[in-house]
Amino acid sequence: MLPDSASAILETVSASIEDAGGLGDTRVFAGDGLKDLGLSRLRLLAVLIELEDKFAIEFPSDAIDRFRIVGDIAFYIRSHEMTPYDDAVELPATASHPIEPRPSARDRLHGVWALLGLVGLAAS
Repeated sequence: MLPDSASAILETVSASIEDAGGLGDTRVFAGDGLKDLGLSRLRLLAVLIELEDKFAIEFPSDAIDRFRIVGDIAFYIRSHEMTPYDDAVELPATASHPIEPRPSARDRLHGVWALLGLVGLAAS
């Protein structure tokens, strides 16, 4: 039986914290407080950056202050992880109608000037 995604995420988060904190044989659990583990803010930031790379997500800028326990990090990752490409719904390769090129900003501006009768004034 394969472990569910939530427990795999928690194990990865715990292992990253254990490595960063140099905790040795001490196990990290979901309910452990981040401050109680003795990680400096810099080490916790390094853990979050590592986890961003592993899970292809981005933590909010205030993540260090927002997360209180190890489980908070795992929950955030679980709720923001990307769907693998294999499970993605196939989209049609072509649109049902052609995409028209958009006029440039200059052309749109000239159109507005023409409506307002300012075309001659803009040229001077």
